[in-house]
Amino acid sequence: MSGGEYQREVERCRREMAEVEALLRAGHPDIDGLCLALHDWAQELRILERERERRTEPFTPPDASAPCVRSPGQGSGAPAADRTPIAD
Repeated sequence: MSGGEYQREVERCRREMAEVEALLRAGHPDIDGLCLALHDWAQELRILERERERRTEPFTPPDASAPCVRSPGQGSGAPAADRTPIAD
């Protein structure tokens, strides 16, 4: 998703949430439905924000200095990619 698309989607979530809040404040009788809609739009906004963070966070490779153990059944010549780090 490009920056412009992301911004449009975020703005849409905020508009929808503001509309639902206005309806609630105006005394709309469908409180349960409006609360559900508000929850859904808030969740959509959280999803968009998490996706944006995930895409902008730099890749951090695993710590190559961590001690490793071999999986059961692997010989001593197993490639490094098959080693499992030991939890501290």
